[in-house]
Formats: sequence, structure tokens, C-alpha cells
Amino acid sequence: MKCLIFCLSNLVTLVVSQPGVNPLPSDVLVIQNLNGQCNGIANPLIRKLQERNSYIMRSHAEERTYYERSKNCVMTLIGKLGYQWEIRINSFDVYGETDSAGNPTKCYDYVKFYDSERVDNAKLLKGINYETGLCGTLTPSTVGQLLFRTCANILTIQFYTLDTQKGSSSEFRQGFGLELIQYEWTNPTGGPDCDFDLNGIAPGMWRDGTFSEFQNSWTDQPVIPGYISGGAEANYDKEIAGITCYVCQNCPVEPFDPVRDATGQDTNCYRCSKEWDQEYQIAKRACYTRTNYLNFIDSIREIDEPFIGCRQSVDQYSRTRNYCFCDTDLCNWATRFTWSKVTLCLVGLVSLLHRLLI
Repeated sequence: MKCLIFCLSNLVTLVVSQPGVNPLPSDVLVIQNLNGQCNGIANPLIRKLQERNSYIMRSHAEERTYYERSKNCVMTLIGKLGYQWEIRINSFDVYGETDSAGNPTKCYDYVKFYDSERVDNAKLLKGINYETGLCGTLTPSTVGQLLFRTCANILTIQFYTLDTQKGSSSEFRQGFGLELIQYEWTNPTGGPDCDFDLNGIAPGMWRDGTFSEFQNSWTDQPVIPGYISGGAEANYDKEIAGITCYVCQNCPVEPFDPVRDATGQDTNCYRCSKEWDQEYQIAKRACYTRTNYLNFIDSIREIDEPFIGCRQSVDQYSRTRNYCFCDTDLCNWATRFTWSKVTLCLVGLVSLLHRLLI
């Protein structure tokens, strides 16, 4: 009997002392496990963290001295409803180049924080450069000074490490340690980015980023919330190398004076527009992204294809509306579309003759 107790005691000691067998405390999260493995973009590791308000995250298992290379790890954290996350960096040693102020200039490995469930087209947190991410080595004086905050209760973390075949395999880095704190939603940025009234921020709401923030091409994800057809020119927020348009809600159709009417401008547009009711000389001038333009065309009665110039349509209230679109800088003011009045008259005349002949 004594021999049996002695053997069981030794067996328990052996199991507990083996690296990787010891269970991690429930407040410690690890992106790369003991074997250097992790979940990727297609199947991110999702953790629901609602038991406590504070957690520790490490880039890799404590038993490993350095993090594993050639990985693209993604972990999504879902906190309490009505809460938001704050990320504090306690240690940071990720392979990359920085300037004298410590700002990343070229990241071979990087860390990125996203304000939503996925990384393919989610919004990056303020302070994260979409071209570089976070990299470099923090000195003891800068540890703990970097803070990032989400707008809701969901945070996604991406930890990318360069393939050894593409970069220096002699770089061995110690990764990072984070403190993650969740607290009741308070709009911590002090600005409009997390303002519910302006942005409709709510727990679990999708947060689209600009095209430059996308991490995958459209072909990499067959189904994406708000999906549109592929191509580098497609964009939710802005058009790459787009045009500048006048923007106003209630400005004169003609004569139009941008200075007198204190008209604003918007940049990186796909199309400029001028729209007005036939019975009123008050116009709306707008900047359209490619997606919004195509969706708008689909919604207009009697017009079923994209166009440049001016056309008329009758809305659901039997009111005649004029729609003008153009594709050069500041083209949506009066003189740009003067020629289209003749076109509209000719179109109207042809339409009338067609109806009479029928």
C-alpha cells in the first residue's frame, strides 16, 4: 500500500513538472503554444472572456525562449456586453526597424490590433500604422506608456512572423507581453471615433476599415460581410487616387458659387454628383465611393446602368429628379453640366415621340 502511494505521488509530481502539461492560469492567454502553433486568419482562435476584467497575453508559451517564425496568428477576444478593451504593453521585442523616436519604419514581424471580429477588413485601432503594424524593441522607459482602446467589447490581435526563407533566420526575438483590461463603455478616445451617436458603435457590431487596412484580397475570402466584387480599386471608405468633389446638401443648382455658398470638398472620390428635384433649384452635391455609386444607380428608377453626364428619373412619389455624375476634380458644379441640358431635352423629345408613335 505504501509502495502504491509512493508511486502515485511520484507520477503526479512527474506530470505536473513536465513543460506544457501545467495548465495556464485562467487569466493568461498565449498566441503561439508550446509547439509554436497557432490559429490563422481563416480560423482564428476565439476566446470569450467574461469571468474577469483583467488578463495577461503572451506572444508565445513561457517555456519557449523565442517565438516561432513563419506564422500568421490571429486571436479574437469577446468581452462583456457593454464593455470595451484597453491594451497596455508590458514588454515588446518584435523583429523590425524603427526610427529614433521608436516609430516602426519597416516591420519584418508585426503585431496589429483590430476593432472587430476579423482581420480581413476590420478597422485598426488608433495608433496602428496599416503599412507596418507594431514592431521593434521597447526600452524599460517606454514599457507601459503605449495604450490602445477598442470601441466595443471585441478585440482581434494578429501576430505575423516572417518566413525564414524570405528574411533573416538569425533573428531571435522574445516577443511581447500585454495586459488586457475591459471596463464599461465610456467612449475613452474623447473624440468621434467611438461615439455611438455618430458611428453607431455597439457591442459586437462590425467595424469596417478602409481598403488600405484590409489584410486579405477579396479572392482570399469567398464570403465577407458587406461583400463587393474583387479588385484593388474597390473600397468601402475611399477611392485609391480618387478625385475631389464639392459637397453640399442645399446649394443652388445654378448659379453656383462654391466660395459664396461656403461649399465643402471631399477627396478620394470615385464619382462627383449633382442631384436636384425638377421643381426646385436646390441641389445636393456629393462624393461617391465606387460601391456607393453602383448601389445608388441600382436604386434609381428607370436607370439601370452606370453613366457619366445627366439623366432624369421619376421617383416613387412621381417627382422628376435630375442626376448628374462626373469623374474629374471639382466637376460637380453648374458649368460642368450645362451641355447636358440640351441632352436632357433631346432625350425627353425622343421619349415623347416614341410614346406618341406607340
